Amino acid sequence: GGNLTLPCSAASGHVPASGPFQLPPIFEGNYDLCRTFDEAQFCRIQTSMPLILPVSQMLPPKITGALPLGNFLLDQCVSRTCPVEDLKHLIADDLRAVIDRVLAMANASAATRHQVDGVVDGLVKTVTVQCSDGAKKHMGGAATFTILVLCLLFTVTIVATVFSVYFPDVDTPRPLNWFAADHNSSRLMAAIPGDFNVLNGVRFLSMSWVITGHSILMYAFLVRNPTAEARVLESWPFSFVRGAEFAVDSFFFMSGFLATWGMLAQFRKKSLKAKSYGMIMLGRYLRLTPSYVMVVLVYWKVFPIIGSGPSWDATVQATSASCDSSWIYNFLYINNFFHSENAGVLGCAGWTWYLANDFQFFLLVPFVVQLFFVGRDWTGRRVTGALLKYGPAAAMVLIQLISTMAIIDDIKAGAISNDFMSRVYMKPYCRVTPYAIGIALALMHFERVEELGNGPSLEGATPWRVLAKPHIVKGALVVSLLGLFTTITVFYTQWRCKANDHECEVWNAQYLYGFFRSPNWGKGTQVFYDSFCYLFWTVPLAAFCYILICAEHLTAHYDVFRLKWFLSHPAFTPLARLTYNAYLVHIPLQQLVFGQAKYAPVWFAPHIVLEVIGYIVLAYFTALVLYLVVEKPCMNMTSHLFHILQGGVIESPAADDTGAARVSRHHAPLDRQLSIVSDVDSEALAMTSTPAGQTRRLSSVGDDEPSYTRLDATAA
Repeated sequence: GGNLTLPCSAASGHVPASGPFQLPPIFEGNYDLCRTFDEAQFCRIQTSMPLILPVSQMLPPKITGALPLGNFLLDQCVSRTCPVEDLKHLIADDLRAVIDRVLAMANASAATRHQVDGVVDGLVKTVTVQCSDGAKKHMGGAATFTILVLCLLFTVTIVATVFSVYFPDVDTPRPLNWFAADHNSSRLMAAIPGDFNVLNGVRFLSMSWVITGHSILMYAFLVRNPTAEARVLESWPFSFVRGAEFAVDSFFFMSGFLATWGMLAQFRKKSLKAKSYGMIMLGRYLRLTPSYVMVVLVYWKVFPIIGSGPSWDATVQATSASCDSSWIYNFLYINNFFHSENAGVLGCAGWTWYLANDFQFFLLVPFVVQLFFVGRDWTGRRVTGALLKYGPAAAMVLIQLISTMAIIDDIKAGAISNDFMSRVYMKPYCRVTPYAIGIALALMHFERVEELGNGPSLEGATPWRVLAKPHIVKGALVVSLLGLFTTITVFYTQWRCKANDHECEVWNAQYLYGFFRSPNWGKGTQVFYDSFCYLFWTVPLAAFCYILICAEHLTAHYDVFRLKWFLSHPAFTPLARLTYNAYLVHIPLQQLVFGQAKYAPVWFAPHIVLEVIGYIVLAYFTALVLYLVVEKPCMNMTSHLFHILQGGVIESPAADDTGAARVSRHHAPLDRQLSIVSDVDSEALAMTSTPAGQTRRLSSVGDDEPSYTRLDATAA
């Protein structure tokens, strides 16, 4: 029944004064115990780089390769009055002891061991200290405003839904109807007609791939059993998880294809004007930004006050604080070029670099489509016409190849560096190839559909109709799958390690996205792969998707393994529509979980599999809520806004020049496809079309919304 008095050191981690010590060098304390002490704070002190990097310069690779020397981590429970900077310098002795004993175990020479002081001085400069005193966090004005807006949106959605379901005869204000969840959810579930449904499955699987990759990335730099983790990450089957980097390029390809297809519908019968261009971009901005703003606001202002833990500040609070001076770049979609110096390499909400790239690519699409129509009209000049039609897309590919080669060749090999991320991975001129291939495929498909509308059958002799030959289609489908398989697995040779002589470090496997340059590849090979990998991935992906898209007439002949049936299954329809929101929310959700962990994670494959499944389900559930409360109501408002601006009418893509309700048989195949396919971009097109020909009124709650939507975000 007496009181127990413990020193704060009882909740601290300790580096053994002598003798052997644990690897990796993670010396954790007891966070919950420390919080029970009055006037105490729990501080996590760790290096920003793995110890293996300086040590590897002092010992042979065969020795250091076997050592799981990750980031040095030491937890300390200390008085709240203890200055953070003092803690940073006090661990110098602990770092020195750890490195010296590693060198002693490796039988390093005396001369080598004398280099420890210089190594420690360099490591101390990379040390970060994050302290948590458990004090209650106070909401600022911005956090309060964000929460109030969310509460208001939820309240309006609930009230609108109740009136819509239980009091359908009550004459409610039109703006209230925009929030009715029953109607908005029916739009979410509505079937999508047409030939492009196969992209629904591709989008959902690609998004699941992205979430899987980011889930694994959470384990990359701090794990208690790195040897077990490295054994998995360096294995050949894990190539398919690591290949999640290419999911971003899949989305770029689909974005380019669908955006161009929507533009073809818009400008098939009229030329591009400054007003129409501005309206298209405004419509797209209003279509994408509401959900984006809400997610960033919650991540920036609300998340820091709702969590706690020894890593919370480093994981969430520090990264969300980067938005303080960089948020404006996100909402202008230029955050891949600009961010403040204290915002880090990725800036505010760093995973949204994809949105900036995609928006910048979209700015070019109307001009590319206009050049295509100009080139198509130049029937007497075939070469010039072909250059105008497909030259812009080819130029984009060349720009990407040349830019990436030059920059990769300039990046220092053999070291961890942020250069790859900031100079290559996030820059549009280094990522445009998949988008350009999507543009080219949409233009070619346009010509093919138009050509098929003039011919008597699918078995004619034109170049486009050769795709309808079953034996050619089967072979092309197999080749495209092999191309995708090869692009992923060939990268395995870069990081695979020989178990006997440890040519690669145990921690090598953890570095993704080009941070670490493996000695398995020479500089020339590395430059070649990093420059051409986007092309190598997208070409077979485009072939694979297009073959299945065109399988309408010959499905029985070449729907190998029922791939078209599976990828175009109606179950993927709502999931595809939620993909944009799922991308926006999945990283914050992962950080919300990992940031509150009290101890370093343990690599245990079954647990990670369940964790990945949980993140996918949670991301899509949150995306559904965001769709019903923010995205779809704002889409309805935007549709109504353009309805007012355009005098209550918008153009029907399927209308002919005379305004007749029916279309001519000559253009039936083309008009059928143009009228039923749309994505996030062409939803904006439908809202911003100027009155011409046949018109149709907009309903009060957005019944006119084109049904085919796609991801406008990735990353990885």
